[in-house]
Amino acid sequence: MRYLLSLIFSVFAFVAFGQTRLQVTRASAVERNLPVNNLFVDADNNKWVANDKGVSQLLAYNLAKPLEIAPGKQSLLSLPGGNANIDWSADAFNSMLAGIGLTQRDITAAHWVESNNELWLGTAETGLLQVSLSGTPRLIKQHQSTNSKLRSDAINSIFEDQRRRLWIGTKDGVLVGKDNNWDLIERYFNIEGFAQKDGKVWMFGDGFIGPVSEKLEWSPVELPEEALEGYLEDFIFDWDGNVWLASEIIARYNFETEALLTFGGAEYYTSSFPIQIEVDLDGAVWVSTLDKGLFVIEEATALNVSCFQLAGVSCEGDGKDAAVKVEVAGGEAPFTYEWSNGSTTATLEGIPGGIYRVQVTDSKGQVKSADIEVIDPRINVQAQQLAEESVPGAADGRATVLVGG
Repeated sequence: MRYLLSLIFSVFAFVAFGQTRLQVTRASAVERNLPVNNLFVDADNNKWVANDKGVSQLLAYNLAKPLEIAPGKQSLLSLPGGNANIDWSADAFNSMLAGIGLTQRDITAAHWVESNNELWLGTAETGLLQVSLSGTPRLIKQHQSTNSKLRSDAINSIFEDQRRRLWIGTKDGVLVGKDNNWDLIERYFNIEGFAQKDGKVWMFGDGFIGPVSEKLEWSPVELPEEALEGYLEDFIFDWDGNVWLASEIIARYNFETEALLTFGGAEYYTSSFPIQIEVDLDGAVWVSTLDKGLFVIEEATALNVSCFQLAGVSCEGDGKDAAVKVEVAGGEAPFTYEWSNGSTTATLEGIPGGIYRVQVTDSKGQVKSADIEVIDPRINVQAQQLAEESVPGAADGRATVLVGG
């Protein structure tokens, strides 16, 4: 396992919102010049990001840990909309796609349904794929406008609500259903995305956004003109009920109070091409982009903790000469440190290889943890007897040498 710590300078901007100051940071944890293919926050607040270099777990805005994927495996997180850290046989998956004339480049959306271990894949122009992941990936059905209620084979997004219904956004309406019992609603609208607030599904498309009633009737709501610049690309609700809108600017809006806050170039949000917007369990807002990597918007006093290695284990000596340090951003000093080996300082020195975790607490009681693995590169040689001599002096014994490191 290896950790990436970019030393590129991250730009911050502060915007007042009531009594809270929000901070915009262009994250340096992943490559800034690559499009982000997927951004996902799981139920344990793990933040996953994928680009053409692979899949990483975000530990802080400036630190990411590459996801270790076994050889020959395909990670769901590498696909647009991938919503779980699961994988399957890459060869079987690609063979399945090739059997219907597709490659992974044709996939526009992916969603795993845990209850029946099925994967749903949206495509650019060949409909919706229902795939079983029990064993190797197996195509159950290719849903198209010719054999289902779909009226468009161009799939934009896939969403699962709290009632376990699937919402399939297409260029001609929405397919809503469960157990392959579907309703088609809002024909002629290009529906691009979904979110949920207080148990109610909201969706957006063709520049409109609004909730969907129990009768599956969509009611677009009016947004302030200042909340958008250009085309709406994605939206999400935070834990306080505010909606976050991603266009050529990022906006935070409250439908009840009509309070609006926007982030653009002056606030150091400098991309005009957002892809996804997500909110983590700490209330931080993450924005993936096509041209400038990843941004995060959070409270200026939010505590961020990351670890990096000062020195590795040397090849000589007793193997206890590595050093690591914890880096703290945000929060309010003084900070206290509690390491898994009992140390209470910001730096560990004279340590052997292993995994180390630190918990940092600031003066306001905010607590964040981070971990780091120190690799021991020394070569270990062991001789292992496979068979003894049949008789003394026969010289027919066998042994092997095991080399590690």
